[in-house]
Amino acid sequence: MDCSEFLQRYSDYYDGSQGSGPFEAHMDSCQSCRRYDQVVRRGVRMLRELPPAQLSEEFRPRLRHGLFHLHDHPALAPEGKGTAVNTTTVLAMAIVLTVLAWSPTLWRAEVSVELPPIVVSQAPARPAAPLLRAGPFLPTPSDQTLGGADFWSDTPSLLYRYSPLSDRNRPPALVQTGLE
Repeated sequence: MDCSEFLQRYSDYYDGSQGSGPFEAHMDSCQSCRRYDQVVRRGVRMLRELPPAQLSEEFRPRLRHGLFHLHDHPALAPEGKGTAVNTTTVLAMAIVLTVLAWSPTLWRAEVSVELPPIVVSQAPARPAAPLLRAGPFLPTPSDQTLGGADFWSDTPSLLYRYSPLSDRNRPPALVQTGLE
């Protein structure tokens, strides 16, 4: 007897309906199957030592109701067919939704749009101000008063003036140490 046959027929051996000779001989030679037998016997002993289960009053009527409707189950949902039909339906719906979601990109033809040319007859009245006008080679931003009429006319200059970036380009202050 090998281990797989031992495991397949172990229940019959444990219940006593199988002859114990080949099983005992195999357990003498196989430590793994001997351990399996010990674990099963210890587990059965522990289950028998447990106190009896306390059932609620509504358990028996619910059990009878479930057993009464046990025969109705195959008529309501035949085994095997319900799962395959549901799985096939969900898979088909997922494929249809994927095709619908991607259809604009799958069958979109190349669209060519021609725009009329832009013709400029004269230069702008005032050149656009750069975002940062101050720097080592550029003039510093012009001074503007907060209450002046042209406060918002040179916004990039103001943003630069009140930001930490303006500190980078300021010349270092001359400090007199008094050691001269």
